[in-house]
Amino acid sequence: MLPLIPNAGRVSLHTFYLATSFISALLPVLVHAQYPDAPDPSNFVRRAHSRAIVLGDFLYIDGGELSQFVDGVFMPDDQPTHGINSTLSIDLSKSWTASTVQIKQIPLQGPIMMNSVAIWPDTTGNGYYLYGGVTSYNQNNTGFPKEGIWKFVADGRGGGTWSLEEAANLDTFSSLRYTTNSAYASTGGIGFAIGGYQSRFTDPSITARSNLRWQTAGMVSYDMGTREWKNDSQLAEGFLEPNQSLEDGRAIHVPGFGTGPNGLIFALGGAAKTAGVMSPGITHTPLVSFSVISFFDPDTKKWYAQATTGEAPKGRLAHCVVGAQSPEGSFEIFVFGGTSVTYDTAFGDLYVLSVPGFHWFRAEDRSGDIPRASGTCVVIGKRQMLTIGGVDYGKGNIKYWKDQDPLPQGLGIFDMTDLRWVRNGSYDADAEAYRAPQVVQDWYRAQNAANQTVQWSSDEVKALFSSADVTFSTDEPAPPVEPPKKNGNNNNTGLIAGCVMGGCVVFLAICVAVTLYRNRRFRQKTEPCSSSNQQGHYKSSTQPVEEKPKELEWSPLESYASPVEAYQPPAELAGGINCWELPEAEQYSTYEKERARAELDG
Repeated sequence: MLPLIPNAGRVSLHTFYLATSFISALLPVLVHAQYPDAPDPSNFVRRAHSRAIVLGDFLYIDGGELSQFVDGVFMPDDQPTHGINSTLSIDLSKSWTASTVQIKQIPLQGPIMMNSVAIWPDTTGNGYYLYGGVTSYNQNNTGFPKEGIWKFVADGRGGGTWSLEEAANLDTFSSLRYTTNSAYASTGGIGFAIGGYQSRFTDPSITARSNLRWQTAGMVSYDMGTREWKNDSQLAEGFLEPNQSLEDGRAIHVPGFGTGPNGLIFALGGAAKTAGVMSPGITHTPLVSFSVISFFDPDTKKWYAQATTGEAPKGRLAHCVVGAQSPEGSFEIFVFGGTSVTYDTAFGDLYVLSVPGFHWFRAEDRSGDIPRASGTCVVIGKRQMLTIGGVDYGKGNIKYWKDQDPLPQGLGIFDMTDLRWVRNGSYDADAEAYRAPQVVQDWYRAQNAANQTVQWSSDEVKALFSSADVTFSTDEPAPPVEPPKKNGNNNNTGLIAGCVMGGCVVFLAICVAVTLYRNRRFRQKTEPCSSSNQQGHYKSSTQPVEEKPKELEWSPLESYASPVEAYQPPAELAGGINCWELPEAEQYSTYEKERARAELDG
């Protein structure tokens, strides 16, 4: 039997317990505080599990973990990473390189360090929401309260503020358990989170002390206008089996198709795990194939599927996905990186799925084929994809955090039109607008030329894309003209001199041509003609010809109004000094008319 404790002792003991719990919860934050969230590029090692979004002229990065050197020493093995306790921003209004870009830190002032959250842009385009996520390394509690969702509003200068947006249907929201590693996307002011898993590291209401995961079936949705939440398992019907949950898959909003104004939401990759309680060690589960793509119509709340052609990527999870719409009406989805279902390897390849053709293309440029998973991607500028962080799980546990990222600050740039990795991670704020890669354009032209169409899985799916107006011209487009490179040390003297000399040569050539032409005309009028028969054939002759009387010169053309048969010139010259042979004097009147008509026709 426990001894009785006086009231004062009980209060003191209770206070001690509270203080201990508070310090235990705060200790990771205090440990993390000694490390910067945007270290100097020379100290940077790895970044992963972050999310990113573009608002106006700035890129914002939230969540994730980071490993780095501090005073030349790598972080200790029992704490190889630290959670990022700041919102990071990068200016996109001007060009930069990955090794020199300045990253601004904004204190969270609300949510604490979380990994693999869902990020939804708001309807104004000036803010975003964070939903779910898992606590960073060695943290045991979450910073998400059970009465609402955290929202960030940008200030237009690379900063912003956090606030808590309370749920309108609090009962429904309180019954939800936060998930992580879900596939997320948003459209029409509604955010969707598909699948994921729950654990004591994702939701404070889960009190189990084990590391078991609860695989989450169905979809969670949030209406940003009404602030209402829904957790409807039926929203996932038609995608996976009723007892399956999607983990670490990716989703993307594809505009311009579907039955209504909200487009479609494509689900790409991930693992189809059994819903319910699972141990983290159970990894032998099927991966979602990229050969058949599932997509959700938010207007009809129905799932559909369509088979693809071309070279589809291998099944994977923890990859990243972005998309871009071409002026010709196609929409390209870019899939990069990822890992196997056993998390023992990582991929560095990049694939493109073009819709509505549903054909896969593989990028041939392998210079950026650096294996990485659990990173994130986002479209920046007009045609470039930015990859942020990622680790190579093939290096082994903990070791992949110590593996120096070959990309400066973990940032890589991929040109989505040229399908090539940009050297030095150079972001071009003045890049040309996106257009479909040449290989995509050629494929659509070949399909049109052969009168081939997509083999749709059903008439209902075909109807979703019937409004697509992909108009790649059958004519080969002219290659774009490369603008001159800006270089303050360039010397244009040689170019100017060459232009001047070229102009002079062209001018002299014109003068010579005009002079020869005038001389020839003059000789035709003044030099004697060679003798010939009356068929008008050219004939070389050295015999002198009597000078014609002045009254036999050719009369002005306008003095002949009646039409006459044109004189046919010979096929080729005979050499020497030749001209049209003049007829006898009594035939001159007819000849003059013929000559006048020939000159008129000429």
